[in-house]
Amino acid sequence: MVRTFKLVTGILVSLTLFIGIFLPLFIVKPAYANSHPWADVYGFWYSDGYDSEHAQWGYSSWHGDHRWFSGIETLFKFDNPSVHYGLCYRGWSSTYYYNAPASTPYGYLPGDAYFYFSGHANSHLLGYIGNWLSDVPRSGDSNCYYVSNLRNMDDMKFAMLGGCRTAANDYGDGRHLAWEFRCDRGVDTVVGFTRNITWQAGSYYPAHCWDQEFSRASQIYQYHVADSCAWAKLWVYRHCGNNHRGFDTVTIWGNGYNYIYTPGDGIGEGRP
Repeated sequence: MVRTFKLVTGILVSLTLFIGIFLPLFIVKPAYANSHPWADVYGFWYSDGYDSEHAQWGYSSWHGDHRWFSGIETLFKFDNPSVHYGLCYRGWSSTYYYNAPASTPYGYLPGDAYFYFSGHANSHLLGYIGNWLSDVPRSGDSNCYYVSNLRNMDDMKFAMLGGCRTAANDYGDGRHLAWEFRCDRGVDTVVGFTRNITWQAGSYYPAHCWDQEFSRASQIYQYHVADSCAWAKLWVYRHCGNNHRGFDTVTIWGNGYNYIYTPGDGIGEGRP
């Protein structure tokens, strides 16, 4: 009887230790807000050759030579900080996704504090692999995951919609991706563009330059969002043949004076 009691007690103690010590190791990233300041970044290598994931060896008209311009994930040093490693440098729990389907951000957006997309887009769609992340349902849609269906995004601090026309009023109703993220879902600060932006122009790589310099300004130099956009726009112009390549149409929705280098949730507006 005593031996049985000791055996049962030993099993209970062992189980308690296992739960307390090892179970946290198996906990995966939750898909809800207010739990952890997650940062997710998305890069792609599309079938048309557009590659926002990997660093590119491009020409700088400012320096008069060829040099590396970082991708979403590849490279990290102060000369060319990638988006992912710039976030890691500041302590963000950053995860980068390469050629992800739209189901990935759709599942994780409600738990994200920081969202960064660099790829093909228009005012209605962000181009993922095999399908789309979209603002709201519209006629002719196919294979779309709708941001308007998500809840608990108001804890997000920042979203970069790095693609063509993500803040353009192309449908005439005032709604577009940047509007949906900021005004309907409650993200504190959203960056988009009102015209087409260029990922490659000959030996220039404007989109890589934008991603690199925005990361440098917002994370390394600790500028607020508006100054980070101004810095990135300036260096696209300088590096890419004294031409803004569409990045001068950058538009900020929400608080442009938001600092985004410190890991943490947004203000939380109680939106759906």
